[in-house]
Amino acid sequence: MPELLSGKEYLNTLNNTLDLIMGDWSDDGHGETETVVIKSNLNHVWMSRAYDQASAILGFCFVNDVATEYEEPYISMEAITKLREILEEPELLDGVVDNEAGCIGISTEEYLDIYLKIIKLGEPDFKYEILGQENEVIKIGGYGLFQP
Repeated sequence: MPELLSGKEYLNTLNNTLDLIMGDWSDDGHGETETVVIKSNLNHVWMSRAYDQASAILGFCFVNDVATEYEEPYISMEAITKLREILEEPELLDGVVDNEAGCIGISTEEYLDIYLKIIKLGEPDFKYEILGQENEVIKIGGYGLFQP
């Protein structure tokens, strides 16, 4: 039987595979999503805790405040200013302010990058590796198993 890892030793292994889903993950609107698969030293519970701790430090909730409306992929100048200061990255999203509200456009790649930096803010020992866009899927039938 393999030995259980604990403490800092556990934090050195990328033994959790997680799907990070951006977009309409609940499929109650436009239905468009992008999934990125990562291997991480944190499971989903510890990533959520790290995110909550970082949100408290930032004073806002990135996933509830950035790119939340359909066809509005923007981050406010207030949010980006806080992120630049707290993450100590003055060049972060150094783009052109491109709408009347004074926001900067953000791509899925930039959104993911910032999200992962926020996790690291909440848990400095956070390590990850991006595996790809989606897991391979095998459709195994069973349509009749589900009844209304």
